[in-house]
Amino acid sequence: MRDKISIGSMRLRFVIQQEVAESDNGGGVETLWQDIDGNSGIFAQNLAFKTEEKMRFAQIGKAVTHKIAARAHPQLKPGNGLKDEEERLYRIESVEHPSGHAGYVVCFLKRD
Repeated sequence: MRDKISIGSMRLRFVIQQEVAESDNGGGVETLWQDIDGNSGIFAQNLAFKTEEKMRFAQIGKAVTHKIAARAHPQLKPGNGLKDEEERLYRIESVEHPSGHAGYVVCFLKRD
């Protein structure tokens, strides 16, 4: 069974972020998250995990905590993050393009 993706159900607001390495002025590097320039705000919909999805990620050693659907955006890619309205950060672990839902992506996230 396919996920039911609906634009009317996209009520979660996120800002897309990326990791940036900056000098810590002590010879090392500090990793920070910052908003991606431009149109980085998206709305998303929570989706339920399917058993086979949980098994697939467990087999490859990835711990995913959330699954969302959103309109496709060029910066929705593994390694980037999503910050919600409560300032919680979720790392994008995987992005899939579901058949039958042109223009949308499904993202598997891990809460940092």
